[in-house]
Amino acid sequence: MLAHGVTDTDLLLAGLLHDVGKADERTRVHLSHRVALVVGRRFIPDWLDRACARPGAGGLRRGLYLAKHHAALGAERAAAAGASARCCALIAAHDSSDPSSDPQLRLLRSADEHA
Repeated sequence: MLAHGVTDTDLLLAGLLHDVGKADERTRVHLSHRVALVVGRRFIPDWLDRACARPGAGGLRRGLYLAKHHAALGAERAAAAGASARCCALIAAHDSSDPSSDPQLRLLRSADEHA
C-alpha cells in the first residue's frame, strides 16, 4: 500500500495486522486448514459450521476456527492493543464484507489478495 501512495495510518496498520487472528497460543492456521475451509464452504457448509463453532476445540478444529473467524479475532486483538476503532473495523471486515462502498476496505482487500 505504501508503494501505491497510501498514507492513512489506520489503513496501513490494518494492512499489517489484518491476519493476526490466524494464530494464538495453541496453534496457527496452516495450509491444510485453509484448504479445508475453502472446500467446506463449497461442499459441506453445515459440517464446517459445526466444526468451527467452538472456540475451545483442539486439533484440526482449532485451526479451522481460527481460519474462519480470524478477522473478528484479529480486530479484538488490535482493539486490545490500542488500535483505533476504524483500524479494527477494517480488520473485522477485510475477509467477508463487500468492499464496494468503502474505498479503504477495497484497498485493504486488494493488498491482501496480491500479497
